[in-house]
Amino acid sequence: MNIENIKEKYDRLDMEVTSIRTLGKSIAALYHENSKVNKVIARRQVPQISMFESPYIVKRSSQPYKNYYEFERHDLDQYNTHQNPSEFYDNLKGRHSVRSFDEGYKISLLELHHLLFYSYGISKSTLLNEEENVTWSFRHVPSAGGLYPLELYVIILNGAIRKGLYHYSSLKNSISLLKEGDFQAFLGDFSGAKPWVDIDSASCVVLTTSVFERQMIKYGERAYRFILMETGFVAQNMSLICQHLGLGSCMLGFYHDDKINELLDINGVGETIQNVLVIGKEKVASASEKKNM
Repeated sequence: MNIENIKEKYDRLDMEVTSIRTLGKSIAALYHENSKVNKVIARRQVPQISMFESPYIVKRSSQPYKNYYEFERHDLDQYNTHQNPSEFYDNLKGRHSVRSFDEGYKISLLELHHLLFYSYGISKSTLLNEEENVTWSFRHVPSAGGLYPLELYVIILNGAIRKGLYHYSSLKNSISLLKEGDFQAFLGDFSGAKPWVDIDSASCVVLTTSVFERQMIKYGERAYRFILMETGFVAQNMSLICQHLGLGSCMLGFYHDDKINELLDINGVGETIQNVLVIGKEKVASASEKKNM
């Protein structure tokens, strides 16, 4: 898709409070459009992904290190035995991607509170203008200019509340049911999970979107980098919170953008999907399964 197509598409979809027509001139928006995944692009990518079945490619890719052996070095391994806040570091060391889940596990509202509030909930607020009652709120992650361009949605697959698509309100620390229903089949087709992640046994999926104009209005093209950074901050918070709660999580990067956007009833331009995180109780392998691993 070229810049003229982008402009035309944005003009057609310009129904937001913040004007997205100006994004038609954006190189960041052009990149975003051209890096979206659909079924055709996914099929084209298969040969490249399949290269990693080659022992040669795996061997070369398993060494992602840059080293300066000829310069003065200080060994830090000797400090591994120093006293650390063990619970925090154990949580970091224990974090890993989980691909098999306990299909009977229902995620609770308490767990959802921890996941959503401590990843993107409001941590504190400051009164900027008492006469106008202007309050600036902050979250549990850094955000360029404190503008917080992200939104969180949750698909409940197996939980204490009804199955469906929910939106998380940072302001109210609450979730609202947008669409009731079982979205298991949809996620199987368009989340990019299968065959690598057993999404059929997951408890929920968190979808992170970004509203470009919230940051682009101040930072222009650079805003896209800030948005990607913030998406990563939130995802890491969630991954570590899952680890702390005894839950498993796995990031998905090959979701079908426009299908996810359609599910969320967003146009994929002013607001668009940025991250998909699958969450559930990690399945404990039986003795026979471990033997066959």
